Amino acid sequence: MEKKMVLYSLYKHSKLYPKTISLVGNDGTLTYQSLWDSIVKLSIVFKQNLIHEKKIIIKNNNSVGFVVYMFALLLNKNTIVIVDENTKATRYDEILTENDGQEGYFEVKKELPNIENINKLIEHINIDNDCDFPDENDISVVLYTTGTTGKSKAVLHTFASEYVAGENILSVLDIRNNEKVMVIGKFNHSFALRRLYAYLIHGCTIIMVQSVHPLKNIIKYINEYNIAGISMNPSVASMILYLDNTFFQKYSNQIKYIEFSSSPLSPKLLNIISSYMPSTEFYNIFASTEAGIISGFNITKNIENALSIGRKCKYNEIKIVDELFNEVNGIGYLAIKSPGLMKSYLDLSAVNYDKDGYYVTSDLVYINDEGFIYFEGRKNDLIYRSGLKISPIDIETIMILCPGILDCACIGIDDKLEGQVPVLFIVIDKDNYNQEDVYSYMYNNLDNYQYIKSFYIIDKIPKTFNGKILRNELYKIIGGKND
Repeated sequence: MEKKMVLYSLYKHSKLYPKTISLVGNDGTLTYQSLWDSIVKLSIVFKQNLIHEKKIIIKNNNSVGFVVYMFALLLNKNTIVIVDENTKATRYDEILTENDGQEGYFEVKKELPNIENINKLIEHINIDNDCDFPDENDISVVLYTTGTTGKSKAVLHTFASEYVAGENILSVLDIRNNEKVMVIGKFNHSFALRRLYAYLIHGCTIIMVQSVHPLKNIIKYINEYNIAGISMNPSVASMILYLDNTFFQKYSNQIKYIEFSSSPLSPKLLNIISSYMPSTEFYNIFASTEAGIISGFNITKNIENALSIGRKCKYNEIKIVDELFNEVNGIGYLAIKSPGLMKSYLDLSAVNYDKDGYYVTSDLVYINDEGFIYFEGRKNDLIYRSGLKISPIDIETIMILCPGILDCACIGIDDKLEGQVPVLFIVIDKDNYNQEDVYSYMYNNLDNYQYIKSFYIIDKIPKTFNGKILRNELYKIIGGKND
């Protein structure tokens, strides 16, 4: 019986596309046949070492060997907790303790997996029986949230929920199953891990890159493998532009699509890249660690809704509710029902489910008549000025287009007369910045109640690795939320 899990997709592809390259990394390549054989053989080694049905903490290095290592542990019915290879010792020990887990095979040996050391382990192993796949509803992975609203939380996902995440991504993207695609990001974060899952489910060739540094590695892969698509978050795109402002123009005739995710796409960034790549299609996918892949769309074909986060994905049901979980029209909390939802938090803390089984997020949104979802911010991000609600994202979306402003972020601070007022942190283009012009732009483009009380010029907007604004850090700059 066919199973809804990435492992089973790999097994199928080893029969359907045995000679197709599955993975390209800094330690080499593997075909789908050799990938599956390596996973099965390494799982036998682990079973011999009693690494079975446990919770294993593993360090990611984005190598092909790491992917083999990860799936071999999963095939052996282990739950994996992926951390960055450079995680500090104190944080690593903390994760070990809170998960009540154990170090992985390579971690104990103070090594990182690669094709070479895995091949040495499995060279004398024979595959002599059928695989015993885990149950779809077993916990497969513990993912950590980015912690934009507080302490990072550990989230439990099943084999089935992560498979649905991959399928939801594929339902948005229009790609062939033999496409060569690049994923830029680290597999200890849900963004890159779920793209890995999606493209493996689809039988693609995946070129795995941790970072834009050095950019020459990305350029080498694009040229060597004739890459057709790239998945990255907006902050990576911004960094590429900074390192080489001709990059996107050079590959405008080769790259068929770019998929952005993790944070709403800046209109300024979209305008710049699309002007360089008029024939390339752009996608945006909205997701969360807890809810999986929520929504997405082809921006190029829906340019009038470019500022939205797309329509709900194929396997999801969506509604908007108020604080009492009553369904509402207009702005409210995004609620989602999906087989891609998390199982629970690791600490078993309460999860906001309504009586119909919808997970109620803290994301404030509204849905237009065409079904496009517009993100207004998070509950605690809203600014309440003289009884009126202000979304900081609305202000950021407008002010980022102001000449002389390179990047910006808005927060609300307390005010004795108006309750709260918006202030804006800006990164400026020193050659083109004029304070009077910025105020003039504000008065001409914002509504009266949105007017910014103060501007703060800083060198860089604090963000997570995937481009989400760390608003708590902005409050620290000005001495705390209540100052």
